[in-house]
Amino acid sequence: MPPNRSRKLASIGAAVTVVGILMDYLLERISFADTTSSKTFRFLDASALPTAGLGLLLFLIGIVLVAVSSAPRTCSQLGSTFLGIDAVAALALFCYPNAINVHDWTGLLMFPLVLLLPLGLLLLVSSLIKTVRRENS
Repeated sequence: MPPNRSRKLASIGAAVTVVGILMDYLLERISFADTTSSKTFRFLDASALPTAGLGLLLFLIGIVLVAVSSAPRTCSQLGSTFLGIDAVAALALFCYPNAINVHDWTGLLMFPLVLLLPLGLLLLVSSLIKTVRRENS
């Protein structure tokens, strides 16, 4: 798959993940303001988690394809960015453990953050392997 398509797939996956998290946020807000037997609540309840899961899956597939098809420099920049985001998020969580009031939607934020660590490492290893292969040939 061309790098452009794999980047689009990863971008779509990230956007769908954000939509799933926002749907879960709306689900919580609607449960406070409206009855939990409304059609909107049932729709959001049935679709928020699968939407976020589908987004994470598309993001994962897109990033793996980026790691396979992109240049070493792109892989290392993207991997470093992912690890940086993960480090800042971990630092924020450890410095302010009571600042985040955990609900379903904030709990969903953990899945993308946990996924960034192995994906960042995958991209850095992919960049290293591509660089070594290029120098040896």
